[in-house]
Amino acid sequence: MNHLFRQLLFLATLIHYASAVSYSEFLYPVGSVIFEDTEHIAVLYQQGAHLELWLWDPVTTIAFKGLSQYTPAGLTVLPSHTQFSFIDHERIRIKALSKKSPKALDMYPLYDFGLLYWIDDENCYCSARERNNYTIFHITTDGNLYRLIHSNASDYIYPQKVGLELFYIKKDQQGTYTIEKTTYPTTEISTCQARLYNLKEECTLEKIEFANEESPRSCLSLTVPEILFTCNEYDKALTFFHMKNTEEGFFLKHIDHPFLERFEKIMTFECWHLLKQKSGTWESKKLFEFSIPLHFMYGENRLYESIFRLLPLYTDEAIFYVSANTEGYLHVYRYSTLNASITCLSQASLEQTPQTGLPQKSAQEEYLFTPYFYKGRGLCGGMVKTEENSLAVGPTMEEAEHGEQIFIFPMVNASVVASLNA
Repeated sequence: MNHLFRQLLFLATLIHYASAVSYSEFLYPVGSVIFEDTEHIAVLYQQGAHLELWLWDPVTTIAFKGLSQYTPAGLTVLPSHTQFSFIDHERIRIKALSKKSPKALDMYPLYDFGLLYWIDDENCYCSARERNNYTIFHITTDGNLYRLIHSNASDYIYPQKVGLELFYIKKDQQGTYTIEKTTYPTTEISTCQARLYNLKEECTLEKIEFANEESPRSCLSLTVPEILFTCNEYDKALTFFHMKNTEEGFFLKHIDHPFLERFEKIMTFECWHLLKQKSGTWESKKLFEFSIPLHFMYGENRLYESIFRLLPLYTDEAIFYVSANTEGYLHVYRYSTLNASITCLSQASLEQTPQTGLPQKSAQEEYLFTPYFYKGRGLCGGMVKTEENSLAVGPTMEEAEHGEQIFIFPMVNASVVASLNA
């Protein structure tokens, strides 16, 4: 899971920030699952450096533990909603809700796995480190893996499969970032799987290469990639790439870690829009900026998953995101892709700067995460509200019977604050 955040984990000297959050309990929803024919919300609870999975019934508000013994970092729900995957100690684990223990996939020699993107309940793709570079792989629940994009001179990260096309970010040895696309080798994978089946023996990366009848360290994607965007700024990095469809996507740009000031308290991100024109060319445009406190990435109060759950959420007509105000509190915003307006959705944030629409000062502590939408409701995870921080705005936990808990999440309200032009 480390690779998702490697661009954001800086030199050890940056740990010396001036202030930190006083609390280290966080609770946030991550996806919906089906358990015993009832829909539940998978919720991650972090206390200190310990991460737990709970299954929450949004009707009764009762939650029970959904996993034991494992750390569910990078949890992703499979398309059937009856299973979920996570990365635990460099191993991919898949947990069917109908079974007691998760299935483990040993992907040696791969490590530093990125988020798994599931095509169906048997196939997924991701970026992982192979030796010294990041490579994009197709992985099956049988434990087979197929190298899609690889180079000894470049890293390939943040893959996005849309239809028959594969989009990704490439970083070369000179530090130049490009966004590229190629063909996803679906046919080649099927052919290779059929040949592996005929081998009737345990599969390894070398046997997969043999079945593909290619040289060692070969790739299945052999088409020449198309470059959609290039970043030549020596101090900037491209991260957290997301394709909405085959013609539209978004990515984040931020200062690269060697150039971040040592005692900086926050990190500023630029959200960019990538759009294919009728002429066939691709154009990019900066939409807005947002800031994340560095203490969420460092120190005793850091988030186990780093800023993964603080990233923007892209919908058909809006982008929901969180950003820090001058006091370092996180508030929730909505950027309209229709008229480029920004709306503050946080209940406690009523004072704004006229230039940006961002709150300048808040009477309450507020560390809310990007909302998770369930049946039209924007549920906000974040720092847990306790007796010690009773004036804060955040999710609450209350003990129930039989070791269960009652979870209550704040909900964003789009009508709280009037929109301001970005």
